[in-house]
Amino acid sequence: MLKLKKYLIYTHRYLGLAFCVMFALWFVSGVVMIYKRMPRLSAEERLARLPALDFSRVTLTPEQAYQRTGWSEAPRKVRLGMFNGRPVYRFLLDKGLVTVFADNGGRLDPVTPAQGLEIVKAFAPEHRGGASYEETIVTADQWTLSSSLRRFKPLHKVALNDEADTHFYVSQVTGEERWLYNGLHSLDFPYLYQSRPAWEITVIALSLGGCLLSLTAVWLAWRRTVRGVKWRRFHALRWRPVGIVSE
Repeated sequence: MLKLKKYLIYTHRYLGLAFCVMFALWFVSGVVMIYKRMPRLSAEERLARLPALDFSRVTLTPEQAYQRTGWSEAPRKVRLGMFNGRPVYRFLLDKGLVTVFADNGGRLDPVTPAQGLEIVKAFAPEHRGGASYEETIVTADQWTLSSSLRRFKPLHKVALNDEADTHFYVSQVTGEERWLYNGLHSLDFPYLYQSRPAWEITVIALSLGGCLLSLTAVWLAWRRTVRGVKWRRFHALRWRPVGIVSE
């Protein structure tokens, strides 16, 4: 019993120290994120740089274009945009994204690295001379960890090679520039998040560690309470005044 008590005390102590470090990281990163947001492409900036829609080339309604895909599931969202000078419908479904040209109903083939580079050059013409293609992100890197980006992957990463070291990500599925994301605050690191089972095991292990930390805290509090009550009872009995009995 004494050994078990000793092990529980040590478990609570060192688990508490480990979790305090993790909580400190969450606190500091959360405070930083309040005042200094991570780099991302805002919706306003993206819309301001998008090419103007050419409605004169649209010959199909969204329903007609979607019928060309052969899918029966109703799309959750439909957007009309431009790709390489042609209007396209982008259909969002639970199982993914599909892009269909609004002029002839053809489906968009996966965007190539060369096309991704040209899309960024057209999006940021002031950096056309310095932009260069870097790599294709299939799973994730430090800036593309958000689960909302999965349907847009793979992503083509293009560097502007400017003083701010700006990078753009172009979806291979839709040909759109996407936003950026940082995973420090939410425990999403590239080397861990690339393996979904490993990430889930880590989260479960940390959760179990937190439960064990809580249970040992409850046990120790109960022990201290019981021992305190017993001590107070003993102390009261020991020092109770003895009455004088007269004969």
